[in-house]
Amino acid sequence: MYLRNRVTIGAETVFLNDDQSIMELKKAVLRAVRAGGDFVDFWIDDSTRLSVLVSPGLTVKFEIVELSLAEPTDWDGNYAMSDLDFDLGLAAL
Repeated sequence: MYLRNRVTIGAETVFLNDDQSIMELKKAVLRAVRAGGDFVDFWIDDSTRLSVLVSPGLTVKFEIVELSLAEPTDWDGNYAMSDLDFDLGLAAL
């Protein structure tokens, strides 16, 4: 089991990069809402920068979730098999 930070922006849910400061991200979201809207950068799981226009009325939800290695971790909830899985014959399981 391990803990991951997950954020839901509107209807889209993504796992955040482990290096992203959640406290700084929350502050940036609050600043954007108080300013009437602004772009906030979210660094997601695969080190991709996701720039979101955050404005009043947009729901942003932060969660800390506990995952096991068997649970899906990609943004749409699908378990992505790697090339290594096929090399080891795990894809047939």
